[in-house]
Amino acid sequence: MIQNTDPEIDFETQANYLGVQDHACVNTENHYYRTPQKTEHEYNIKFVIIISAHQNVKVFITHGGLLSTTETIYHGVPIIAIPIFGDQKMNAITAQDEGYAIVLPFQEISEEKLTSYLNEIITNPQYRENVKERSRIMKDRQIKPLDNAVYWVEYVIRHNGAKHLRVPYLDLTWYQYYLLDVLGFIFVVLFALVVLLRKIFRYICCRRVVKTKLKEN
Repeated sequence: MIQNTDPEIDFETQANYLGVQDHACVNTENHYYRTPQKTEHEYNIKFVIIISAHQNVKVFITHGGLLSTTETIYHGVPIIAIPIFGDQKMNAITAQDEGYAIVLPFQEISEEKLTSYLNEIITNPQYRENVKERSRIMKDRQIKPLDNAVYWVEYVIRHNGAKHLRVPYLDLTWYQYYLLDVLGFIFVVLFALVVLLRKIFRYICCRRVVKTKLKEN
């Protein structure tokens, strides 16, 4: 449960706009409660969008995944990244290099370090300025993302599926898709090379043996 601390923010309007009316409900005291219609994972994703979009959020603690990092950049919120696996470490280090994040290794988590990093991000305006600049860059688009999506959907409809945009691998045979033809060719070349080297080696050795016998005689 999270409580609205700003009376000027209408959480119910935000929830409806972001499409989470099926995931949570708002009572008269502006409290959010989870409803059982959706899974915990689906609920958390929508819930994080509301939280990161709130103007009172000063810092966002994340594992450094691509989606959560993109979300916080869009809303201009600096982060403390605690990467676990996969691409999270790379994303976290990139964010730190860009100046809007601090990386806290999972093995080094402690109350003192987390408190220190929180104070650093909250009190140092440079982190928020850097992420705000990245946010402006992300939002500076020729057309809105929704308009772009609508255009391409209509484009595909106008051109009967837009088969000219199909990626070539959709028309590959199964052995081409798994590169079995390429692997087969490489195997044949390597096998022929091994046989050729073996024959050359035997030929050289046989000549040496013959020369040695001739000298002895």
